[in-house]
Amino acid sequence: MKNLLSFSIAIVMSGLALSQATFIVDPPSSSAGEIDLVDIADAVDDWGVADLNVPANAVAGTMCFVDDGTTADSLGCNPLVNGASINGKIAVVYRGDCEFGTKALQAQNEGAIAVIIISNTDVTAFNMLGATDGPSVTIPVVMISSSNGELLKNDIETCNVTAFIGNKNGYYSNDLGLRPVDVLRARQFATPSRLALNASEFSVNVGSWIHNYGQNDQTNVTLSCAITSPTSGSTYNETSNFIANIPSGDSVFVALNDWFLASYPEEYYTMVYTIASDSADNASFDNSLNADFMITDNKYAVSRIDSLTKDPMDMVHFQPANFSSSFHQCVHFVDPNASRLLAKGVTFDAISATGTTLDGEIITVEAYIWEDLITDINDPNFTLNSLNNITIGEYEYDTDDQDIAVTADFDEPFQMVDNQHYLFCATSLSQNVFLGFDNADHIDYSENIVASGHIVEAIGYDGNWFALGFTDATVAITFNTTEVAGIENEEQILETTAFPNPAADEIKIPLTHIEGTSAQLTIFDLTGRAVSLQNISLNANLVSVDVSSILNGTYVFMLSSDSGKIDTFNVVVSR
Repeated sequence: MKNLLSFSIAIVMSGLALSQATFIVDPPSSSAGEIDLVDIADAVDDWGVADLNVPANAVAGTMCFVDDGTTADSLGCNPLVNGASINGKIAVVYRGDCEFGTKALQAQNEGAIAVIIISNTDVTAFNMLGATDGPSVTIPVVMISSSNGELLKNDIETCNVTAFIGNKNGYYSNDLGLRPVDVLRARQFATPSRLALNASEFSVNVGSWIHNYGQNDQTNVTLSCAITSPTSGSTYNETSNFIANIPSGDSVFVALNDWFLASYPEEYYTMVYTIASDSADNASFDNSLNADFMITDNKYAVSRIDSLTKDPMDMVHFQPANFSSSFHQCVHFVDPNASRLLAKGVTFDAISATGTTLDGEIITVEAYIWEDLITDINDPNFTLNSLNNITIGEYEYDTDDQDIAVTADFDEPFQMVDNQHYLFCATSLSQNVFLGFDNADHIDYSENIVASGHIVEAIGYDGNWFALGFTDATVAITFNTTEVAGIENEEQILETTAFPNPAADEIKIPLTHIEGTSAQLTIFDLTGRAVSLQNISLNANLVSVDVSSILNGTYVFMLSSDSGKIDTFNVVVSR
């Protein structure tokens, strides 16, 4: 269903505050685009490298493996025998056998312009220390994961691909971009269907910052968003009005109409943002970005979940450095219809430290009531201190199930309370255990948090709690629910065609298909706030509703009849 209702656009201009170093692989590599950096040498003190967050320190060149004359794969711990091959190029080495600073210094001495170190793992909870030779290294040094290194290996072996390392602001002539940190998305990745019966209960704000990284001003810029699903097909396809000009180094926020449906099938919804302008983009890999989400039977999650198993999807495993007693990874949950569900348990996964096993390790799952009065993180009085544990559960590993999703139920499942704030957590007491997190590019709730003040997750350790979790990674657990016995599960969502739509002062609603003798009509704005409540008789075939006192905008009308049926439809008020 394409939304053809009246369109509004909100624009906010600001100076571009980009300070993030990036690693960009150029075409024709099959891995062309931005590759995640897992560590940067200038992030710690024992290196002599320049700050890669400063655009002037960026480098670009061909990537080639070093050869130190050993049989090991490009470790770069001994004097290099292929110095001429890496002179003026980006040298690539594998992690292992010697200090990071030693590898980088060997390459620098042969004329390399930068060094990429490929990690031997995808676990990223460490700092890349320069150690003895680090202070002598002045060229950029970055690290990428083992899996990304494997993807690039063939191209690097043949010195057949070029790359850019640094802050790309001002590097390309024409370069618009979207970042995961800047887009609006669903409030959580996975929402139980009993909390999304209609448009008044679930909707998605749509909008994004557009950054002009390039040297040239960009004209006639547009932001588009499309939302599709297997059952419903194309449910949203909006494009903004033209933005006449975004100066070089500036950014603009564009808000599109909110997305909502009369009812939500349990399925995967693909949400894609796209930007365009008059100019051909020199780095188009970040001109499109996904912000997908799901409606599920009983799973709640802020990380991605597998569309078939509904288990949380993780890419990395973390623990706080040197925690002494306990480590909690938690999702935050609050909903005006929470009492429809029982809190049942938590699904999580973990790995153990190198040389150890998970066999015998114990993970507890916990539910806390969050009782602080200020839960809006944008409020200067925000606190995350008053947590009351109300139930626990336990999972003891009896096999070494590394990186496998497992579930622990609460000892005492409980019916939740509407609008009560909860934390649902997986907790480790062992420093040998690393819990799963999702650091996929398109999972970032920063703009949602700025817009709403609603936190999505928290971590805690040794009695301290942190409302934004770890940087660049989302808690990969699911909070599992089940429907409260006795709740009516046959509410019928009907289709009503009210007219005229858009309406100016009056809307007419046909009633012949609605069972019962009376109904309550509630009109919601797109924030979920009720702006009108009235009782109507169903004895007539048609009812006229006065909307002259309602401001222009899009509204959700919900008819709840005395027969137990629910009818929702959208109305635009426009004068």
